[in-house]
Amino acid sequence: MNRELLLSIFRDAHIVDIDMSDWDQCIRLAMVAMEATAFPARRLPVYIVELQRVTEFAVKFGHHERAPDFGHYQWNVDTVQLEDTDEGFRLRLSGSRLMPVFTISFAGLEIRQLDNSMLDRRFPGWSKPGASFIRSGIEQQVEEKKRNP
Repeated sequence: MNRELLLSIFRDAHIVDIDMSDWDQCIRLAMVAMEATAFPARRLPVYIVELQRVTEFAVKFGHHERAPDFGHYQWNVDTVQLEDTDEGFRLRLSGSRLMPVFTISFAGLEIRQLDNSMLDRRFPGWSKPGASFIRSGIEQQVEEKKRNP
């Protein structure tokens, strides 16, 4: 595991998607890394952090008492704790009091970078302030398919 890369991605990050479609094998987080490997002339990098053989997954929400000014809250992380366990690792991500506290235990991981321009083409507006997660929910996807056969 590249611990330094993982910590630099999460140190100041924006979670833009959680993929649980293969939950029995892994959970994937799509992250905009605000600080890691970014160059001033380029867009911020987006990474997939694939957490493998997950044994614990918990999210605590604290935003319900204050509605966002518009759109959706952006899930920002500024505190990361990574500890070794007997089974692998435990990762705890948190931010301001309005941001979720995310705890996940896993045995291994893989990190890959995504091409921002491909995300822009497939999911227009994903990076705008107030946007929801990159992918829409299942009901919205079904409705899109019915309108665009």
